[in-house]
Amino acid sequence: MAVNAATEWEIRSSGDNDNGGGFNASTGMTDYTQQDAAQLSLTDLACLAADPLELTSVTGGFTAAMVGNLIHITAGTNFVVGFYEVVAYSDGNTVTLDRTPISGGDGSVGVGKLGGALATLNGLDNKHVAGNTIWVKVGVTLPGDVTISVSGAGSTVITFEGYETTRGDTPVLDDRPLIACGGNYINNSGYRNIWRHLRISGSKAYATTVSGRYYGTLHIVLVDSTASQG
Repeated sequence: MAVNAATEWEIRSSGDNDNGGGFNASTGMTDYTQQDAAQLSLTDLACLAADPLELTSVTGGFTAAMVGNLIHITAGTNFVVGFYEVVAYSDGNTVTLDRTPISGGDGSVGVGKLGGALATLNGLDNKHVAGNTIWVKVGVTLPGDVTISVSGAGSTVITFEGYETTRGDTPVLDDRPLIACGGNYINNSGYRNIWRHLRISGSKAYATTVSGRYYGTLHIVLVDSTASQG
Protein backbone atom coordinates (compact mmCIF):
# COMPACT_ATOMS: atom_id res chain seq x y z
CA MET A 1 0.00 0.00 0.00
CA ALA A 2 1.27 3.48 -0.85
CA VAL A 3 0.27 7.08 -0.29
CA ASN A 4 -3.13 8.15 -1.63
CA ALA A 5 -3.37 9.24 -5.27
CA ALA A 6 -4.89 12.56 -4.15
CA THR A 7 -1.76 13.47 -2.15
CA GLU A 8 -0.20 16.86 -2.85
CA TRP A 9 3.42 17.44 -1.85
CA GLU A 10 5.13 20.73 -1.05
CA ILE A 11 8.80 21.46 -1.78
CA ARG A 12 10.45 24.74 -0.81
CA SER A 13 14.07 25.52 0.00
CA SER A 14 13.13 26.65 3.51
CA GLY A 15 11.54 23.29 4.34
CA ASP A 16 13.06 20.17 5.91
CA ASN A 17 13.34 16.71 4.37
CA ASP A 18 12.33 15.19 7.72
CA ASN A 19 8.94 16.97 7.51
CA GLY A 20 5.69 15.27 6.57
CA GLY A 21 5.65 17.05 3.22
CA GLY A 22 2.34 15.71 1.93
CA PHE A 23 -1.43 16.09 2.34
CA ASN A 24 -4.38 14.11 0.97
CA ALA A 25 -6.36 16.93 -0.60
CA SER A 26 -9.53 14.82 -0.90
CA THR A 27 -10.07 14.86 2.89
CA GLY A 28 -11.07 18.52 3.07
CA MET A 29 -9.10 18.96 6.29
CA THR A 30 -6.25 21.40 7.03
CA ASP A 31 -3.15 21.24 4.83
CA TYR A 32 -0.11 21.79 7.04
CA THR A 33 2.47 21.34 4.27
CA GLN A 34 2.43 24.94 3.05
CA GLN A 35 4.76 26.08 5.83
CA ASP A 36 8.47 25.74 6.53
CA ALA A 37 8.31 23.93 9.89
CA ALA A 38 6.41 20.80 10.88
CA GLN A 39 3.10 21.35 12.66
CA LEU A 40 3.94 18.60 15.14
CA SER A 41 7.27 16.97 16.00
CA LEU A 42 7.42 13.91 18.28
CA THR A 43 10.13 11.58 19.55
CA ASP A 44 8.05 9.13 21.60
CA LEU A 45 5.84 7.53 18.96
CA ALA A 46 4.59 4.03 19.71
CA CYS A 47 2.61 1.39 17.85
CA LEU A 48 1.59 -2.06 19.09
CA ALA A 49 1.69 -5.14 16.87
CA ALA A 50 -1.70 -6.02 18.34
CA ASP A 51 -3.15 -2.77 16.94
CA PRO A 52 -0.81 -2.04 14.02
CA LEU A 53 -2.61 1.00 12.57
CA GLU A 54 -2.86 2.95 15.82
CA LEU A 55 -0.09 5.46 16.42
CA THR A 56 0.28 6.91 19.91
CA SER A 57 2.41 9.44 21.75
CA VAL A 58 2.48 10.29 25.46
CA THR A 59 3.56 13.82 24.56
CA GLY A 60 0.74 14.06 22.04
CA GLY A 61 -0.51 17.12 20.24
CA PHE A 62 -2.64 15.47 17.56
CA THR A 63 -5.79 17.32 16.46
CA ALA A 64 -8.77 16.38 14.29
CA ALA A 65 -7.61 18.94 11.69
CA MET A 66 -4.49 16.86 11.06
CA VAL A 67 -6.42 14.09 9.30
CA GLY A 68 -5.13 13.77 5.72
CA ASN A 69 -1.63 15.01 6.55
CA LEU A 70 1.37 12.74 6.27
CA ILE A 71 3.61 12.01 9.22
CA HIS A 72 7.19 11.24 8.23
CA ILE A 73 8.65 8.64 10.59
CA THR A 74 12.44 8.75 10.37
CA ALA A 75 13.62 6.54 13.26
CA GLY A 76 12.51 4.28 16.10
CA THR A 77 12.58 0.69 17.35
CA ASN A 78 10.74 -1.56 14.86
CA PHE A 79 9.46 1.48 12.92
CA VAL A 80 9.75 1.40 9.13
CA VAL A 81 11.01 4.76 7.87
CA GLY A 82 8.45 6.35 5.56
CA PHE A 83 5.48 8.65 5.00
CA TYR A 84 2.13 7.64 6.55
CA GLU A 85 -1.25 9.35 6.27
CA VAL A 86 -3.32 10.17 9.34
CA VAL A 87 -6.76 8.80 8.40
CA ALA A 88 -8.59 9.13 11.74
CA TYR A 89 -8.26 11.07 14.97
CA SER A 90 -9.07 9.53 18.36
CA ASP A 91 -7.65 12.05 20.83
CA GLY A 92 -4.59 14.22 21.39
CA ASN A 93 -2.44 11.16 21.99
CA THR A 94 -3.80 8.73 19.40
CA VAL A 95 -4.42 8.65 15.63
CA THR A 96 -5.00 5.94 13.02
CA LEU A 97 -2.69 5.59 10.02
CA ASP A 98 -3.43 4.36 6.50
CA ARG A 99 -1.05 1.41 6.96
CA THR A 100 1.13 -0.01 9.69
CA PRO A 101 4.43 1.79 10.34
CA ILE A 102 6.05 -1.15 12.18
CA SER A 103 7.68 -4.45 11.36
CA GLY A 104 9.08 -7.15 13.62
CA GLY A 105 7.29 -6.23 16.84
CA ASP A 106 5.95 -3.33 18.86
CA GLY A 107 7.22 0.07 17.81
CA SER A 108 8.67 2.47 20.37
CA VAL A 109 10.69 5.72 20.64
CA GLY A 110 9.58 6.63 17.15
CA VAL A 111 10.68 9.95 15.68
CA GLY A 112 8.28 11.71 13.35
CA LYS A 113 7.13 15.04 11.97
CA LEU A 114 3.67 15.92 10.67
CA GLY A 115 3.19 18.77 8.22
CA GLY A 116 5.80 21.16 6.92
CA ALA A 117 7.33 21.26 3.45
CA LEU A 118 10.19 19.15 2.14
CA ALA A 119 13.36 21.01 1.18
CA THR A 120 14.43 19.22 -2.01
CA LEU A 121 13.20 16.82 -4.67
CA ASN A 122 15.43 14.23 -3.01
CA GLY A 123 13.16 14.45 0.03
CA LEU A 124 10.37 12.74 -1.89
CA ASP A 125 12.46 9.57 -1.97
CA ASN A 126 10.23 8.35 -4.83
CA LYS A 127 7.33 7.87 -2.43
CA HIS A 128 4.91 9.79 -4.68
CA VAL A 129 2.44 7.82 -6.81
CA ALA A 130 0.27 8.25 -9.90
CA GLY A 131 -2.14 11.16 -9.47
CA ASN A 132 0.08 13.12 -7.07
CA THR A 133 1.00 16.78 -7.54
CA ILE A 134 4.39 18.05 -6.39
CA TRP A 135 4.26 21.81 -5.80
CA VAL A 136 7.60 23.66 -5.95
CA LYS A 137 7.94 27.10 -4.35
CA VAL A 138 10.96 29.42 -4.10
CA GLY A 139 14.45 28.28 -5.18
CA VAL A 140 15.24 24.61 -4.69
CA THR A 141 18.76 23.17 -4.74
CA LEU A 142 19.86 19.58 -5.17
CA PRO A 143 22.34 18.13 -2.66
CA GLY A 144 22.91 15.24 -5.02
CA ASP A 145 21.69 13.70 -8.26
CA VAL A 146 18.03 12.68 -8.13
CA THR A 147 16.20 10.14 -10.26
CA ILE A 148 12.43 10.48 -10.50
CA SER A 149 11.54 6.91 -11.39
CA VAL A 150 7.88 7.00 -10.34
CA SER A 151 5.44 7.67 -13.15
CA GLY A 152 1.76 8.15 -13.81
CA ALA A 153 -0.44 5.36 -15.14
CA GLY A 154 -2.82 5.60 -18.07
CA SER A 155 -4.34 9.08 -18.10
CA THR A 156 -3.40 9.62 -14.42
CA VAL A 157 -0.25 11.70 -14.40
CA ILE A 158 2.20 12.99 -11.81
CA THR A 159 2.56 16.75 -11.99
CA PHE A 160 5.58 18.80 -10.89
CA GLU A 161 4.38 22.41 -10.86
CA GLY A 162 6.03 25.63 -9.79
CA TYR A 163 4.20 28.52 -8.16
CA GLU A 164 5.15 31.96 -6.93
CA THR A 165 2.74 32.97 -4.16
CA THR A 166 -0.37 30.79 -4.37
CA ARG A 167 -0.60 27.29 -5.79
CA GLY A 168 -1.82 27.43 -9.37
CA ASP A 169 -0.79 31.06 -10.02
CA THR A 170 1.16 29.95 -13.14
CA PRO A 171 4.26 32.16 -12.88
CA VAL A 172 6.14 33.06 -16.04
CA LEU A 173 9.70 33.97 -16.98
CA ASP A 174 11.94 34.71 -13.98
CA ASP A 175 9.03 34.44 -11.56
CA ARG A 176 9.10 30.67 -12.02
CA PRO A 177 10.76 28.78 -9.13
CA LEU A 178 14.34 27.78 -9.86
CA ILE A 179 15.63 24.28 -9.31
CA ALA A 180 19.38 24.89 -9.05
CA CYS A 181 21.10 21.59 -9.83
CA GLY A 182 24.65 22.89 -9.56
CA GLY A 183 26.87 19.93 -10.48
CA ASN A 184 23.96 17.52 -10.07
CA TYR A 185 21.09 16.61 -12.36
CA ILE A 186 17.51 15.38 -12.44
CA ASN A 187 16.82 12.16 -14.31
CA ASN A 188 13.10 11.95 -15.00
CA SER A 189 12.96 8.31 -16.01
CA GLY A 190 9.23 7.74 -15.45
CA TYR A 191 6.51 7.92 -18.06
CA ARG A 192 3.48 10.23 -17.92
CA ASN A 193 4.89 12.99 -15.76
CA ILE A 194 4.24 16.71 -16.34
CA TRP A 195 6.76 19.42 -15.43
CA ARG A 196 5.56 23.01 -15.77
CA HIS A 197 6.18 26.58 -14.63
CA LEU A 198 9.72 25.77 -13.50
CA ARG A 199 13.27 26.90 -14.28
CA ILE A 200 16.21 24.52 -14.03
CA SER A 201 19.91 25.42 -13.95
CA GLY A 202 23.04 23.33 -13.69
CA SER A 203 26.67 22.98 -14.69
CA LYS A 204 26.49 19.46 -16.08
CA ALA A 205 25.97 18.81 -19.75
CA TYR A 206 22.43 17.78 -18.86
CA ALA A 207 20.81 19.42 -15.82
CA THR A 208 17.67 17.47 -16.55
CA THR A 209 16.85 14.52 -18.76
CA VAL A 210 13.52 13.10 -19.78
CA SER A 211 13.66 9.49 -20.85
CA GLY A 212 10.75 7.41 -22.05
CA ARG A 213 7.56 9.40 -22.64
CA TYR A 214 5.78 12.22 -20.87
CA TYR A 215 2.05 12.85 -20.87
CA GLY A 216 1.16 16.47 -21.48
CA THR A 217 3.49 19.42 -22.00
CA LEU A 218 6.80 20.37 -20.43
CA HIS A 219 6.84 24.03 -19.36
CA ILE A 220 10.48 24.17 -18.24
CA VAL A 221 12.94 26.98 -18.84
CA LEU A 222 16.58 25.89 -18.68
CA VAL A 223 18.89 28.69 -17.55
CA ASP A 224 22.64 29.12 -16.93
CA SER A 225 23.44 25.65 -18.18
CA THR A 226 24.54 23.65 -21.17
CA ALA A 227 21.48 21.53 -20.47
CA SER A 228 19.03 20.56 -23.13
CA GLN A 229 15.36 19.72 -23.07
CA GLY A 230 14.26 16.35 -24.40
